[in-house]
Amino acid sequence: MPLVNCPECEKPISDRATFCPKCGFPLNNNSIELETKRLVDNGQILAAIKYYRERTNCSLKESKDRVDLLKDVNLPRNNRKSGFIILIVILLIIWASSTDLEKTLDLLRQLFSPFINP
Repeated sequence: MPLVNCPECEKPISDRATFCPKCGFPLNNNSIELETKRLVDNGQILAAIKYYRERTNCSLKESKDRVDLLKDVNLPRNNRKSGFIILIVILLIIWASSTDLEKTLDLLRQLFSPFINP
């Protein structure tokens, strides 16, 4: 049973553990992918290959291939900008129900023209 370090607390744990017994950090393939992607996004390609290889016990070539795939993947992130835009649209729709529709549409076109016409 080889030991690896927990990505959260860095304590040695079993490579087959589903969570860290010290800090509770989940250790499934999804968390391995997320941490590997974080390393790739930070430009730490060799660290990402090493991390993925140690966690999955795959070959060096398989790890490199997986990291190469992750370079082009955009994992879902918490996007505050899109949430803010949705909030503005909802507020404008509510406001439009009590005012002139044409003025509201003009205002929407002005607000979203940078997103529509890059």
